[in-house]
Parts: sequence; C-alpha cells; structure tokens
Amino acid sequence: MCPSACSHHSRIIRNLLGELAEKNLRLNEKLTHMGQRTTRAKLMSYFSAEAQRRGGYEFDIPFSRQQLADYLGVERSGLSLELGKMRDEGLLDFHKSHFLLKAPETDGLPPSTR
Repeated sequence: MCPSACSHHSRIIRNLLGELAEKNLRLNEKLTHMGQRTTRAKLMSYFSAEAQRRGGYEFDIPFSRQQLADYLGVERSGLSLELGKMRDEGLLDFHKSHFLLKAPETDGLPPSTR
C-alpha cells in the first residue's frame, strides 16, 4: 500500500481480494463436482449447484458438451450417454445448453396425483 493509504489503492486491494475469494469458491465447487465417483454423480452435483445458484430447476449452462465434459473431468461420449439415460429415466430434460431438472416418477403417476 502507498504510505498515504489512499482510497484508490485500498479499493484496488479490496477488489483483488474479492476476485481471489470468488475464484477460490469456484475452484472448491469444481473440486466437489469432480470428486464424485461416477459421471452421473458429477452431473447431478453440478446441476444441483446450478439450480441453486439460478434459483430454479430450469437454467442454461455456460458450456458446450465438450466443455462440460472437460470441466467435470469425464469423456464427452460418456457424458452424453449418461445425459441420455437421465432423460430417459425422467430426471431431466435438455436442449443444447438448456436444462430442466425434474422429480423422478417412481410409481408411474404424475406428481400432482401422488
């Protein structure tokens, strides 16, 4: 810091510390996702965090399939296969980078009649 402790330098330091804190949180979150054992668990961890961050079960992600696979540390083909299985099981629906998380249908009845 400069000897006079000017407001400009204080603001720069505050901004830098804020950026470092945000990056640290993002990296910790990524480690949480990557630490899951299966591709499905990694996807569910990531999607759950995105839904919470966006405040709803429908959201867009900032990744292509290849970028999402790289982010989660999985093969793109395995990721796409797992996404297809999850869609077939009624866990989610998607189109490109737009996702909708759903409650699984366990008894064949629509959620409103359970």
